Amino acid sequence: VLITGATRTIGRKYAQKLYYDSRIKNIIACAYEPKPYYFNDFDEDRFKYFNLNLLRSRDLTNLFESDEFEKCEIDTVIHLALQGDPYQYKKITHELHISGTENILKECLKRPKIKKFIFLSSSVVYKLSSVTDSIADEASPLNFDGSSNPIIKDYVNAELLCRAKMDSPTLKIIVLRPSGMIGRNIHSDLSAFFDSLLCITPMGFDP
Repeated sequence: VLITGATRTIGRKYAQKLYYDSRIKNIIACAYEPKPYYFNDFDEDRFKYFNLNLLRSRDLTNLFESDEFEKCEIDTVIHLALQGDPYQYKKITHELHISGTENILKECLKRPKIKKFIFLSSSVVYKLSSVTDSIADEASPLNFDGSSNPIIKDYVNAELLCRAKMDSPTLKIIVLRPSGMIGRNIHSDLSAFFDSLLCITPMGFDP
């Protein structure tokens, strides 16, 4: 398994989960940052960490064509390299979300040995209105409103890049849309809301 965005809280937890799963033979973790301390205890014969800039196609090609990648026999890619912090959104964030997703997806599509590509999206992609069902499912409409938060627009557009390639005969592409998460070291609009000094409480029937 190859994991991008491995230094995110969810990336770190997922890498640890896979490492202790006897069904997983090898793991490659990638992120833009240098190798963090919490991966130092992992056996380097089974767990490898690479600095990776998803915006540089050459970096991706070098990784996918490396001897280490070949030896690990990677057949699944889990793409977690997206940011959800509304206060840290910059132009480079947009490029990472869109161009980064497009670049790694292209590399996976070129390599028949990679059988599965999992993209971590978010439930924020759903369009909300006064007539929206209280429970959304995967058939619910997406939010294409141009005035939406840039992070929402990025997630929708990155999803569309993945969905456009779902007819690939060699690569199974899966898009996951988990509900909003809160917790320690979770950077999201929902966590920011609960961390704020003023927290609005919903009132009324079944809040």
